[in-house]
Amino acid sequence: MMMDFLLLNSMLLVLWLAVLLHYTISSVIAFSTTELPQKNDIHHLPSLGGITSILSSPHVPSSDTSTYFIGTKRGKIKQVNIPIDLNSAQSTNDLLQTIKVEDIEDANGKIIKPYPIFSLLDCEMLNNHDVLAGGGDRYITVWRQNKQGEWEVVDQLGPHTGWVKDLATCSCSSFDSEEDIQYIFSIGCNCIEVWCTIDGVYKHVHKLQIDSSVELGCTLSSDLLCLATYADECSNSKEEKKKYLFSGGVDGRIHRWSISNNEFLSAGAFSAHDGRVNSLAVCQSMGVLVSIGSDGYVRVSPIADPSGWKGVSLDITDYFRKDSDTISTQRKATSMCIVYEESKSSVICVGTSCGHIVLINIDKSDNMIHASILYDVYIASEKVEGNAVVHALCSTQYENSSRILIGHSNGLSSLMYPYDQENTN
Repeated sequence: MMMDFLLLNSMLLVLWLAVLLHYTISSVIAFSTTELPQKNDIHHLPSLGGITSILSSPHVPSSDTSTYFIGTKRGKIKQVNIPIDLNSAQSTNDLLQTIKVEDIEDANGKIIKPYPIFSLLDCEMLNNHDVLAGGGDRYITVWRQNKQGEWEVVDQLGPHTGWVKDLATCSCSSFDSEEDIQYIFSIGCNCIEVWCTIDGVYKHVHKLQIDSSVELGCTLSSDLLCLATYADECSNSKEEKKKYLFSGGVDGRIHRWSISNNEFLSAGAFSAHDGRVNSLAVCQSMGVLVSIGSDGYVRVSPIADPSGWKGVSLDITDYFRKDSDTISTQRKATSMCIVYEESKSSVICVGTSCGHIVLINIDKSDNMIHASILYDVYIASEKVEGNAVVHALCSTQYENSSRILIGHSNGLSSLMYPYDQENTN
């Protein structure tokens, strides 16, 4: 009897260890690229007002600081220098001393109308980097540093037919030139303006109009909201590289144009979301297009066939509903950035209308795409009141981590995302 009892206990112990080992291995696999940040890992930076756009400086981060350009709801651009290690700042006073914030103003005294700045873009020009700001005034304001390091407004591109909600860029080869042409795309209501840089000057070269769709109930009045570009870097031949421009709008469709030899050919449109498409991102290494919408869904599709069945969708609202029976409102996915990417796996960050950011892992295997939510973080503290709508996200990669800068209706926050560098090569 005693032997049977000991044998039974031994079997139960082995079974318990097997279950524990299974969940431990599953946990390691699921989170092999990250250690979950705690809530106190978020830093709420000094009040900068409502943030509507963020641009990481194209210059390589120094050993101790990174530079960002911040667009605000009140029409200001601020240059923000943030130390890589914010953990040493234990109080608001410490943050004020370690983070440097400077308003960008025209050295010649030009007054810029205080319209919200919805989009920011870096453009390499004449061995320098211009900062392009798309605003509610329907113009792209071009900022450039002079030899003295002062900022000047060197051009204003427009007017557009509406707010400049997003900007994108793409370099393309040309038959009549050995050098690539840099194109800049900007949204104005239901059309896309195309610009190029020639001898240090910005020139308007084309206008892309979206197609209506009676079947989908979409008309030419359907405004566009976001842009993304893709360039096939796998091909060795310049002529064979595929380049695409994508755009999403209020009617839930995503439009695609192929770009080749100074021509922009419509490659069709497809329905992606039930309602507004708020942001697009391209994981170049994986060859996938990611879109988010007001329906709370994140959609991941292969570039080769973005409207096909091989894509996958995640319902953010359903994810939050499982954690709380009290949540009844839909969480709109409002903004997005790529945290890191490789050929078979990427991590993206999605901001919501209810003050959360969600980290999502995307895997690609056997020509199939898989996506899963890693975790979410709620932007809340005594410094951030209520649910802050996340308007802008930006990620900067370091050796063993990425900083996610979060622009929301109540200001600016920062989160470090650590990962195993060996798993990202």
